[in-house]
Amino acid sequence: MIREDICLMPSNRPNKVSEFQQVCRQDIKAMWDRCGKELEDDVESIIVLDDGGRCLEEMPPYIRLNYRVAGIEQTRGGLYSPTLNQLLFPVIEVASSALKREIEPPFIVKAITKELEERMQDIFSIFNFNQRTVIGIIGNGAIGSAVAQHFLSLNFTVAVYDENEESFQNVALKNKNKLYRVPSREAVIANSQCIFGCTGKDSLYGIPLLDTVDKDTIFISCTSEDREFLSTLQMIHQRSVVMTDPLGDIVCSSKNGSKIVFVRGGYPFNFNGKPWNVPANEIEPTQGALLGAVIQAMVCAKKPIDGGLTINQNERLMLDPSIQQFVVEKWRRAPAAAEHPTALLDCFNQPEWIKKNSGGKYYSNDLIQRCFLLQEEREEKLEAPRLRSRL
Repeated sequence: MIREDICLMPSNRPNKVSEFQQVCRQDIKAMWDRCGKELEDDVESIIVLDDGGRCLEEMPPYIRLNYRVAGIEQTRGGLYSPTLNQLLFPVIEVASSALKREIEPPFIVKAITKELEERMQDIFSIFNFNQRTVIGIIGNGAIGSAVAQHFLSLNFTVAVYDENEESFQNVALKNKNKLYRVPSREAVIANSQCIFGCTGKDSLYGIPLLDTVDKDTIFISCTSEDREFLSTLQMIHQRSVVMTDPLGDIVCSSKNGSKIVFVRGGYPFNFNGKPWNVPANEIEPTQGALLGAVIQAMVCAKKPIDGGLTINQNERLMLDPSIQQFVVEKWRRAPAAAEHPTALLDCFNQPEWIKKNSGGKYYSNDLIQRCFLLQEEREEKLEAPRLRSRL
């Protein structure tokens, strides 16, 4: 039986720097507490659609072990959680899918650059920055490389660091003579004045930033929550800096008196309080992938039986290539799809390419593949027996 109840629970707001995770966990625990009290005997499966990994982390052990469960993680930051490797049920990695990694980033960057265009003059005016200001980027993944491309197109000098050397292979950028690959995070900080964090994790961890910065510097997050600069925000928290606005800029000073600004309190720059920080027609592929992941989770949420014992298995699953192909093929008719090269969209007609560029383990599932057959393929499969009968 499918219940149609919807329970929308209020969330609390952090009042101090770096409190987001603590407040978020309290809200999630309250949600699970209520869920546990209201679960009925006829509930067989639980599908968890998570953003950041905490809903999966905070799931009570009793629920983990006594229901058919499957999780879905849609953020790169959530995939870093070590707890996900210990969960005794499958987790579908939408965050590492080719669709999310290739289709979504340009739209995220567009939202960020739109905010930059609206606020950059004000931000740069804080320190009298200009065209000679060096842009630093920590993390050269899909988001980081797109941010680099934006500033190179505006003729800025850009310094980039990524711990993964392969992220710099086959980089196709304009104005590459102004792109500098540096050997460390510290080198980015030392040689840049406006720094973008694009790693999805604490990019400043282990760096005594308040002792290191020797010039006025701006830090801007392009990823989830307040985790991009979390260790430094926690250090600031110890100084009892009270936030009157959770999304307000945080200003502090380094040891030598240089000013440090964390734009929007270290939260993602494009989180501006509006219902859609990315237009609905541009985020549709991600929404389609999440809906497809829910269907895939309904299929894979199960407990294998072996010798009379229930065995719960942890698996990090790939978002099925047939789902990714279906979503992109349907969406590419929309005007927003024109912002992507046709060659890239055509790649999503190649299941092997999707597998190669997606994270998680792939398991062939006939039911899922049948669910997401494109109309043309359905017609071909229906027509084949007819042709054979005629022959």
